[in-house]
Amino acid sequence: MKFTLDKASLEAFNQYGWVEIDGLFTPDQISSINNEIDRLIVEEKLEKKEEIMAFGRNLFQKIEGFNKLLRIKSLAEIVYELSSVKPLRLAYDQLYQSAMSSFDQARVSQFLRGTSSLSELSSVNELILGIMIALKPSAEQLPFSGEAGRVVFFRPDQEIPLEVLKSRLADRYLLLAFSNHRALYLHNDKDPMNHYLKSKGYVYGDKLKESDHPLILR
Repeated sequence: MKFTLDKASLEAFNQYGWVEIDGLFTPDQISSINNEIDRLIVEEKLEKKEEIMAFGRNLFQKIEGFNKLLRIKSLAEIVYELSSVKPLRLAYDQLYQSAMSSFDQARVSQFLRGTSSLSELSSVNELILGIMIALKPSAEQLPFSGEAGRVVFFRPDQEIPLEVLKSRLADRYLLLAFSNHRALYLHNDKDPMNHYLKSKGYVYGDKLKESDHPLILR
């Protein structure tokens, strides 16, 4: 089912750079997403928080039926409605859990201490929009919604207060980053997963491959 934004939502996004939308996911759908993530964490025996962080990059490549489960096409259509940009590529996704705040890993600790924009935090350029899906929230501080199932769409230059995850015990959010079709993998020390694509055979300056980062809307 195609989801169309109302005039008030479009005006809010144009004015503030973000908009929060309810009704995109049912409680059962959110439960299914969480169950799939929990299942894989157990299967992979991810005991260390830094392992969960690495595991949580590009879940769409690790969970069968992920795009259907997350209604990626519908989300991309909203991104297009807000940005008027096509084609749209799923540049990456990233799982955020408040439990990650106990990292000993200096880079991730620094990452969770700051407030930066999506563009500043990403090793992929040409980003069009970010989407933050609340999977297990406790309190609201946008773009981290306080209600499970709510989705926040935000511009890549909007600041993200990542430090809010340090003070919570059980929060879980999923970030989706959409880019245009020209997106490149670039070195960025602010991204704690800066070397992730390098481990997959990319070198800095490479264009994202269709097989790894599919075009969702053409």
